[in-house]
Amino acid sequence: MTRPAPPRELRRPIDTFFVSLAEAQSDNAVCIVLSGGGSDGSAGLVAIKEHGGLTLAQAEADSKAKLGMPSSAAATGLVDEVLPVEAMPQKLVDYAHHLGAMRDSIGEDGAPVGAAENLTKICRIVRNLVGHDFSQYKDKTLLRRVQRRMQVLHVDTMAEYVQRLRSTPGEVRLLFQEFLIGVTDFFRDAEAFAALDAQALPDLINGKTADDQIRVWVAGCATGEEAYSIAILIKESIGRRDGAPKVQVFATDIDEQAIAFARAGRYRLDQIESVSLARREKWFAQENGYWCPIKDIREVCVFSMHSPLKDPPFSKLDLIVCRNLLIYLQPPAQDRLMGAFQYALRRGGYLFLGASESVARTKAFAVIDKKHRIYQRKDSPAASVPVLTAPVQENPSLPVPRAAATEDRLDIDARRAMELPCLCRGRRAYGSRSIFRARGEISRAFARCGEPGSVCAPATPAETRRTRSAAEDDARRAVRGSEGYFNRDRRRHARR
Repeated sequence: MTRPAPPRELRRPIDTFFVSLAEAQSDNAVCIVLSGGGSDGSAGLVAIKEHGGLTLAQAEADSKAKLGMPSSAAATGLVDEVLPVEAMPQKLVDYAHHLGAMRDSIGEDGAPVGAAENLTKICRIVRNLVGHDFSQYKDKTLLRRVQRRMQVLHVDTMAEYVQRLRSTPGEVRLLFQEFLIGVTDFFRDAEAFAALDAQALPDLINGKTADDQIRVWVAGCATGEEAYSIAILIKESIGRRDGAPKVQVFATDIDEQAIAFARAGRYRLDQIESVSLARREKWFAQENGYWCPIKDIREVCVFSMHSPLKDPPFSKLDLIVCRNLLIYLQPPAQDRLMGAFQYALRRGGYLFLGASESVARTKAFAVIDKKHRIYQRKDSPAASVPVLTAPVQENPSLPVPRAAATEDRLDIDARRAMELPCLCRGRRAYGSRSIFRARGEISRAFARCGEPGSVCAPATPAETRRTRSAAEDDARRAVRGSEGYFNRDRRRHARR
């Protein structure tokens, strides 16, 4: 007896070969996608890229990727070069020579000579240009991505590559994209999703009515497959019960291109292979050769740019999904992220992590399913919001460029202040918070609702004027008091 072969359109021998090659050869692997129909090879190319290999695609006479497989590969955004076949042999020879030269410069610790110092400089350059700090990521992860760019450019030393980054802003953006490579899929690790459905979702849904809402945050959502998977899972679970609470899935990432892809929600057949036929027929629709989540699923998913390490977290969440981000972070950053998750979840809310991640560094979560990484927030006080830090410039004499699609620093701090829990004791106690500039100007003001445990709301213009007036009165009283104290003290010394 042999297992029957899948339908021809689902057979992907080139993807299978590329994945195997990546796992066996790591940065020695090279994949070349030549002329052919369909999209076979595109998924395997991602694995080659993830393991540090070289990716090429065949070009037409006008240097654009040929239609079919090469075009599908180029559409992933992960192809290093699109070349005519005639130029590929020399590219492979140069790549092999460069790999040998780089290995000769490896130190006794297995890292390139001067890696630590140059990696710090590289992180500062990236942070100053794009606004994201990768110094909180593990060095091994970053080094692999930096070395891959060096291999593509045939740069022999990290010091040379630092100079290339300083003189070429476009290369900084390419390195940023290299840092962001994420491997995702619909219902990735089906057993874990089944465990989430059985052990967490019933508790989140039971007792909720049509007036209630289930709030979910998918942090590091990449191109949206995981966010849509969670939405489908919750919709299925709700459909098995009476009543239909509203569902809101906040899906965030720092990759602007990935967020745009997720919002479009158009997936090739090979990208939804992990979706069962029953789910595909119920939750997807075909549009011009692509598979798209139906309106009922798309409407509950909100995709936005957001960094869980530097931006304020969401609040009052029922579920946080963050799979395969913690493993790339250094311990201090892991601690900050876990504190943010503790703050963002309501008491009894659930946390769903990746297969290689855990909550061992914090006592804020109870283990629900250790194997499938499902945890529940304990009934303990919420953590404070992580402290936001300003960018550290490599050259302090230069202005820091504004990062694209990011909030003003003052607005971020203001939103963080708005979400801090109200500490007033009585129901009739009111308070306010203001954010001042260095010269004493009130830039943002927030009014309290007066309810214990409430959240700040932005003040109206009238409330802001009253806050400014009250602050000025307080300042005048403080000055008068200081002057009176100084005059009394001066007379006392005069009598002596």
